[in-house]
Order: sequence, then C-alpha cells, then structure tokens
Amino acid sequence: MSEHDLAFYGVDWDAPAPSALWDGDLHDDAVPVEVPALPDLLDPEDFHRLVTEVNPLHESEDSGVDLYINTLNFICACTE
Repeated sequence: MSEHDLAFYGVDWDAPAPSALWDGDLHDDAVPVEVPALPDLLDPEDFHRLVTEVNPLHESEDSGVDLYINTLNFICACTE
C-alpha cells in the first residue's frame, strides 16, 4: 500500500458525509440496524492469548492496518 492509500484507508468517497447520517434525531421512517450475534471464532484459551499478544492501542504508522493484519494472522493460525 502506498502512503496515500494508507492515509485514506476505509474512506468511502461515495458515501454521505457522517454529519448527514448522524446529525440530529432519527427520522420516523428510519429503522435501526440489528446486527446478529456471531459465533466465537476462538476458544477462551486462544482468545486470552490474542488479548495478551495483540494490543489494539499500540502505536501504528499504518492507521492500524498492521494491527488488523496481526490479529487476522493470529486468528487464521488458531482456526486452521
């Protein structure tokens, strides 16, 4: 990834501005989104290892992309 791509990682240029979505009360016709519960990918022992090995608050020069990749690699290794 280039430095420019990392600076704008996750930006959806075609989406409405956040202030248009979240400024004020919900409209009467708007329905809140319900997210279903997902099954646990890790057993409690692996989850504890993940919490101790990957710090989500660690400094990142890649806008957290490196932290995400570390977490993804950890989960993939545990679920193989």
